[in-house]
Amino acid sequence: MHNLAALVEMCKSRDDSFEAIMKPAQLLTPYAVEARYDDDFWPDQETTREAVLQAKVMLDFILMRLPEPFRSSLTQTVSRV
Repeated sequence: MHNLAALVEMCKSRDDSFEAIMKPAQLLTPYAVEARYDDDFWPDQETTREAVLQAKVMLDFILMRLPEPFRSSLTQTVSRV
């Protein structure tokens, strides 16, 4: 599934705190779909910076909800990217 907002909605059904990342998910969904299939989808530098910031917000939110040792393992993996 590429619709990040729909995925967050599914998570909200188990944990209401996921509402906190609904706006970033809505903002990032086009990057999961249009960037892959639309050759004309090239956001400007400012928009790209905002998308990266929102992706980090979502990543931090999700990482904090994972149990150890998954959190540590993924945090190390992400820090290498």
